Amino acid sequence: EKFKPQELSNTLWALATAGVTPTHLNAFDIKLLPDDVRPTIEDIENDPVTACFMAGADELMRRPEEFKTQEIKDTLWSFSKVGLRHPELFRTVAEHLVGKDDDPRMSGRGMRNFNAQGVSNLSYAFARQAQLGAENFRKYGKKSRIPLAGGRLAYYMVSFLDIGEGLLRKLFLEIAGTALEVHDDLSKFSTQDMANTVWAFAILGLKHDTFLTAVSETLQKRIERCLYARRKNPQAQLQGQEIANTIWALGSLNFTPGGLLSTVEAYLTDVFKRDEMTTHKIAGIFTRQELSNLAWAIAVFGEYPEKLIDVVYMGVLGVGDKPDPYYVQKCHGDDGIDQTHINSLLYLQVMLDLDVGRDRNPFSLPDGFPVAWTDKLAYSASKDHSSSSFSSDDNSMMNNDG
Repeated sequence: EKFKPQELSNTLWALATAGVTPTHLNAFDIKLLPDDVRPTIEDIENDPVTACFMAGADELMRRPEEFKTQEIKDTLWSFSKVGLRHPELFRTVAEHLVGKDDDPRMSGRGMRNFNAQGVSNLSYAFARQAQLGAENFRKYGKKSRIPLAGGRLAYYMVSFLDIGEGLLRKLFLEIAGTALEVHDDLSKFSTQDMANTVWAFAILGLKHDTFLTAVSETLQKRIERCLYARRKNPQAQLQGQEIANTIWALGSLNFTPGGLLSTVEAYLTDVFKRDEMTTHKIAGIFTRQELSNLAWAIAVFGEYPEKLIDVVYMGVLGVGDKPDPYYVQKCHGDDGIDQTHINSLLYLQVMLDLDVGRDRNPFSLPDGFPVAWTDKLAYSASKDHSSSSFSSDDNSMMNNDG
């Protein structure tokens, strides 16, 4: 019996949301992986989850015009959410939406009927496919069909290989146009949907100045509104992840948002009153990755709001509170800092020394950095420290599917 598009997309969405992972995550990566690395059709059919995803992809590619916009975005989001690459599916959908890459017209179905969450989820899905491709290359190495560079360059190469540079740019031009024209310069986007969408542009290295201006201005207005709302309701708060990811994305695309960092500084100054600010309280809003993203962006923008940098240094390393690796790990409940955190902090410190002047720079990295901060056993050891004044349950981390 022929499944309806809604039944197919709902099934895949439910599997992805429940965290049910296909056994054969490399099943459909024909662009990067040769046949002898990928499973056979018989292998795929013997795993019900992989077989479900194969059926959903086959039907969407065969009859995309029968799928509603929500069913399209749910199907693609589900593939990326579970970590399953399918270059053929994503290219087929891109062509369905905007037309062939060699046709300068926007000759496809378009995206004007996608709601804000649909635009966000679709953008995330395409960007995540590029990340998954880079992960496959790292996993399979010389077994891959082509050599890839490391870092973000790998994302660009994978996305161009999967979709084609012209088609990818055409698709994201339509995404930007939909966000600006249909959704009133992003005013209809939630802050999370906006953060996820601009994150996708950054991962794929696609710069659209008008869209980025709207992102920066929208975030700044929402922070200002939140600041005003806090006069009557001190609990009013934006998610740290949304702020950090949006600012990181703008920095990644070399877009300097005038005044945004100062607005973030004013907001965080209000949230963390100086006599109340502790590493523990910062960790309730920002992860160390998010704080490191802020550190990197501050260095890129070349703007150095001192109170914002106070939050970064205290949140990541406990500077100004208790610069002790065990204490900071207990606050965050993580495994210490990794190389990306180290690089971001070193970059910010160097730029502060160069731009502000070493003699006038009030910030410095603590003794023992970075070695003392990378010990993954520190958190386990800290459980034996009687000096800890709170439980790990007190540390509420804000997560985001995108």
